[in-house]
Amino acid sequence: MESSMGSAPSEFGRKLLHFASLALPGLIMLLGKQSLWILIPLCALSACGDMLRARSVRFAAFIRRTVGSLMRPSEIPSVPGKVIVNGATWVHLSSVTLVLLFPVHMAAAALAMHLVCDAIAALTGHVLGRHRWPRSTSTIEGSLAYMAVGTLILALWPGIVLWHGVAAAACATAAEAFPGRANDNLVAPGIAAMALAVLAAA
Repeated sequence: MESSMGSAPSEFGRKLLHFASLALPGLIMLLGKQSLWILIPLCALSACGDMLRARSVRFAAFIRRTVGSLMRPSEIPSVPGKVIVNGATWVHLSSVTLVLLFPVHMAAAALAMHLVCDAIAALTGHVLGRHRWPRSTSTIEGSLAYMAVGTLILALWPGIVLWHGVAAAACATAAEAFPGRANDNLVAPGIAAMALAVLAAA
């Protein structure tokens, strides 16, 4: 997602975390539905961290010292203040939701696609973006990068029909560019997995 982006170095660091998070779809492919025994505690731990940093001055200061440079200003709460869910928590919640609702290979593919494509789209938009979508903070250049890489990933993913992957990548691209009030880390892979499941069942 290209909205509320920070400086180029901090955003680059954030997107490196997206690539590191590819361990999650790898875990899903390796353990299948049993991965929930790991994913749910990770999600809960991350959510507890978000709640604690909105209540504890010391914990909030610790988070700022360690990973604060990778956070956008909109992800840093006042203390005490409203709980703000950060991107990592949304990714963990997305992984749990996908495994619960969809076949394993579709859940892993949709999550992996989004993690890679969101990073590439954001960096492309940050460096090359010149044209924004109407009523969106995302750029057309970033969306084109998301669509191109997403199509490639899903086209090469085992068990996914080529045109199903193209359609799912297109749906995820639209969801990433126009997520509404929801977080794109939850909406885009969810839409992609849903598209894959509906097309496979048709």
